Amino acid sequence: MPDGTREQLFLVHLTIDGTDLGVWDTWAGGDMDTDSVTYRSGGEAIAESLGGPTSFGDITIGRNYRLARDNGVIGFLLNKCGIGNCKVQKQPLDRTYQPYGKPIVGTGILKTVTDPKVDSNNNNAAIISVVIDLNNLTV
Repeated sequence: MPDGTREQLFLVHLTIDGTDLGVWDTWAGGDMDTDSVTYRSGGEAIAESLGGPTSFGDITIGRNYRLARDNGVIGFLLNKCGIGNCKVQKQPLDRTYQPYGKPIVGTGILKTVTDPKVDSNNNNAAIISVVIDLNNLTV
């Protein structure tokens, strides 16, 4: 049986300072990167990679703004910006939408809150998003 998956087969969940903010629709970022150092010894043509310290990129998550759910949440998010301790999870799902394996869990500080765009000539979904300044990512 094929083992590949699709982008839609993940469940993203956010908690800030112990407050459950439910399921989110998108996850972008959270990449681990290295500040790699190279060194060329005397008489050597090729530099040697010495590795380096790692760091994480920000994670951005978003979801469709639902009036009953998010109208009361936006004020909470704005008040937690810059200080809220976040825990965000990305749980893989199998093809029957059941959890599969271990989730990826990120922790960090709420960095940015973006409320939905407004355009009276557009009928796109209204999206609320948050950016998390990632401190750690584990599986």
